[in-house]
This record gives sequence, structure tokens and C-alpha cells, in this order.
Amino acid sequence: MARDAAAYGTMLQQLAPPGKAWPRDPDSQLGALCLGFGDEFARLDARALDLIEEAYPNTTDEMLPDWERVAGLPDPAIPAPADVPTRRAALVARLTEADGQNAADYIRMIADAFGYAATITNHIPFCADVAHADDYLYDTLSIFWWEVNVTVPIGTTTPIVALEHAVRRRAQLHTYPTFNYIFV
Repeated sequence: MARDAAAYGTMLQQLAPPGKAWPRDPDSQLGALCLGFGDEFARLDARALDLIEEAYPNTTDEMLPDWERVAGLPDPAIPAPADVPTRRAALVARLTEADGQNAADYIRMIADAFGYAATITNHIPFCADVAHADDYLYDTLSIFWWEVNVTVPIGTTTPIVALEHAVRRRAQLHTYPTFNYIFV
């Protein structure tokens, strides 16, 4: 709870040394001066409390654009909401999403968000002591390459851009997802 100007004025007067030169009367010139300083201290106190509210994404108002920039919002593949409560809800959802980064999580995300069936193909580098070495003839960078195989209805093109963006946004930065579409 913020203190008002009168409370700060009283505190400033109490800090003055005792004696006739430093009257404690609120109607004195010193009292008026302390009350004037109290106005500014009360304003700063209220702004400090506002800053505490701005530190949390679910209560932010003035710093919402900064929070959105940090969280990568608005998402280029999804239209941005216009009203502040919806923007806050999208921000909190982005910051608290608990999806993992394994194949099952990506498959679930594609099914939930887009309604498509998908599989993930991971590649491993060549290893001479593996029984089927010819299946693993990839270079050492292939460990970071993975394929997303998506089954989509014929004629579907619009959600594909959003799907690729959603997968790439969640992918680890050192990995290379590629996309294969099976039209049925």
C-alpha cells in the first residue's frame, strides 16, 4: 500500500533535528516544505508499486509490449489479439507452456493445434560397428537433422506455413527440422 504525501511529510519533519529552528508544526514553512517533498515521495512510492505489478506477465500493462517482445509475440503465423486481457493470456500461455522437445511432444502438438497425423524421423551419423551400417550413411551433422512427416488433406496449403513456424519456433536452435507432406 502506497503512503500518501501527508505521511511522507510527517516522516520528513520527524527526521529534522530538535530545536526552535526546526518546528514540528505542519502549518509552518518547514511543514509546507516537507509536505511538498512528500508529494514527490508519494508519487515515487506509487510508481514503485506499479513496477512490481509490471514485473509479472499476468498483471502487466505498461510493459506488455516488452514482455511480448521477449516471448516472441505476436506470433507471425497467428493473428495478434487486439485487447489487452487476451494479449496477457497469450503471453502467460507462451511463458508457461510445458511441452517438451521430443518426438512424441511434437506429434502431439501437431495433432492438437492442426489436427494432422505426423511422424518424426531422426537421423544418426554413420557408425561402422552397426549391423545395418548402410542405413546410417549420414554425416556427423545429421544428428541435428530430423524430419517431420505430416499427413494432410489434398488442397491444404494455408496451415502448412503456420505448422512449420510452430515446429521451428519450438525446435532447439542447433537442430534442422525439415518437412515432408503426404497428401491424402
